[in-house]
Amino acid sequence: MKRIILALALVAVAFCGCMEKGPAPGGEELNATQIKQLMVSSVENQNSYRFSLDTEQTLEIINQSDLQEEPVKILITSSGKGAIDVDARAMSMEMNNTAVPENDRENQTSTTMEMFFINDSIYMKLDDNWTKLMMPSPDEIWERQNMVKNQVELLNNSELTFEGMESIDGEECYRLTVVPDMSAYATILSEQLGSSIPLAFMNITQLYESTEMEETVWLTRETNFLKKSDVKMNLAITPEIMNLPPELVGNITMNIDMTATMLFSDFNQPMDIVLPEEARTAAEMPAMPMMVSGTT
Repeated sequence: MKRIILALALVAVAFCGCMEKGPAPGGEELNATQIKQLMVSSVENQNSYRFSLDTEQTLEIINQSDLQEEPVKILITSSGKGAIDVDARAMSMEMNNTAVPENDRENQTSTTMEMFFINDSIYMKLDDNWTKLMMPSPDEIWERQNMVKNQVELLNNSELTFEGMESIDGEECYRLTVVPDMSAYATILSEQLGSSIPLAFMNITQLYESTEMEETVWLTRETNFLKKSDVKMNLAITPEIMNLPPELVGNITMNIDMTATMLFSDFNQPMDIVLPEEARTAAEMPAMPMMVSGTT
C-alpha cells in the first residue's frame, strides 16, 4: 500500500510540474513568470498584425420591487476585424453590432461601423456617412489603438498560470489562465461594456469582488506573441454598486453575461491600409471622449 501511495504522489508531483512550466523553443522549460517576461519583450518586435473580435452580451434587467414583472432581456452581439501597421501609424477596422430584445425581436437593431486611423486623424463611417474626428491629442489616442500592446500591459499586471500547450491555427501555443488585479479588471470592463455603463460612478471594488470572471490567453511558443484572448464574465449591477439610492432610480438589478474572443495573426506582414476615397472629404467634428477611449 505504501508503494502505491508513493507512486501516486510521484505522479501528482510530475503532473503539477507539467502544469506550472512549458517548453521553450530550445527545449528548456519555462514557468509562467518567464513566459510573461518573454511576452512583454516581444511587443517591441511587432510592427504590424491583423485581428478579429467577437463578443456576445446578454443583459437581463430585473425590477426587484415587482418580481411579478417580466425581466427585460437583450442579446447584443458584435463581430469585427481589422489591421494595424505600427510603424506607419495606420489602422483599419470594421464592426457589426446587433441588439435583439428577447420578447420583441421585430425591433432588432443592427449597425455597421468602419473606422480608419490615418495621419493622426480618425475617420468613421456610420449609416453610409463618413465623419472625420478632430483629435485633441493624437499621440495619446494612437497608443490606445494598439490592441496587442494594451492586452500585454493588462496581462503584465495580472497573475498568470500555465495550463498546457495547445495548437491554434497550426501554431503551438502556451495556454495560460489569467487572474487580473482590480486595475486590469476595470480596464477590461470598460473596454467590453464601453460607454453603455457609467463605470466612473461605480463602486469598482464591490463590483470586482462580486464578478465571476474567467480569462484565458494563448501565446505562440516560437515568438511569444499574443495569439488569442478569451474572456467570460458574469456580473450584477445594482443601485448600490452605482452609488445611487434605490428610491431615486428604483430597485433595479442588471445581470450581464458576456463572452469576448480576440484572435491575432499576420504579425510583421505588409499591411495595405488605405483610406477610401469617399472618406477624404468627410465632414469634421470634435471627438467625444467615449468615441476614442478604446479601439471599439
